[in-house]
Order: sequence, then structure tokens, then C-alpha cells
Amino acid sequence: MGLGPPSGIDLIYLKVGADKSTSIDLPIGDDLKLEADADLTVKSWVGGLYGGYAFSESSASKHQFIAGVRYLSMATDLHLEVDGPSGTPLLSRTLSPSVKLWDGVVGIEGHLGLGGRWRLPYHLDVGTGNSDLTYQALAGVAYGFRWGNLSLTYRYLFYDEGDGGMVKDFSLGGPVLGAGFRF
Repeated sequence: MGLGPPSGIDLIYLKVGADKSTSIDLPIGDDLKLEADADLTVKSWVGGLYGGYAFSESSASKHQFIAGVRYLSMATDLHLEVDGPSGTPLLSRTLSPSVKLWDGVVGIEGHLGLGGRWRLPYHLDVGTGNSDLTYQALAGVAYGFRWGNLSLTYRYLFYDEGDGGMVKDFSLGGPVLGAGFRF
């Protein structure tokens, strides 16, 4: 038991986008339409560095308190074009808001041994700083090898920057296939 090296370095890259084109019928005359095109792209990096203090450790299981920092960088690009009748450009706008958030986090992580090389890893943290609230939960199953382990987990990450911020009720969740290496 006791203080050890960093319990984890974590990095997520996310890029999502969508585009939509539509025609809007005008209630003036026949065949008067507006053509609208919108293109949205969101790019995000989330990184974390955690250190831990083991409060319970055996050959099969380990549980530790953790503390660290998490960083979120998010850039959004929205391009909107509206053309009037006969293709006359009426509006062309691009918005590119971005945000960078640093938060301190505390929590608990570890694994429960199932016997043999199988384990149930978990991680739960909560924090604040530039955001009003961020938290993360992860749980799953892992299998150990001499060189490290392979894991299949489910992860949920949440951010809320507050009323004045760009990031409100932002969450990422889904399955994670991971590998851990021993040096």
C-alpha cells in the first residue's frame, strides 16, 4: 500500500460532423424557395493525468484513492449558407467557438480479482475547476498477460461549464477496448 507512480494517463480524441441541406417554401407566389445548407464539425481532445494512494491491495485486487487533472479542448465549426430564388446568395456565415477547460479531479479506482487472470476494473472520479462539474465512470472486464492486459469496459464522461459557458450537459459514453502495458 502507499503512494505509487501515476495510476494513469488518459487521452481521447473525438471528431464528429454533420451536414444538412433543405428547401424552404416561401408563402409568396409559386415556386419561390430558399435553399439552406449547414455543415457542423466538432473536434475535441480530453486528457487526464492521475496519481493514486492504494488503501487496499492483495494479489487479486487493488483499490486506491486518486487525484489528478483533466483537460478538455473543444472546437466547433458551423458554416451556414442560404440562397434565395434562382440561387441568389442571401446569407453565408461561419461560427467557430472553442473552449479549453482544466479541472482537478478526485476519485477511486482499482480492480476486483475474479480468479486466475480475470479482473473487473473500475474508475470513478468527480471534479471542478474551469467547469462547474465533470465526472467520469468506467467499469468492465480485463484479462491479464505477462506483458500487460486487455480490457473491455464501458465509459461515461460528463462536463458542464455552467450558465456562461459553451459546454453544457456534454457527455460521451460507450464501450472501450483497451490495452495496458507493464514496463
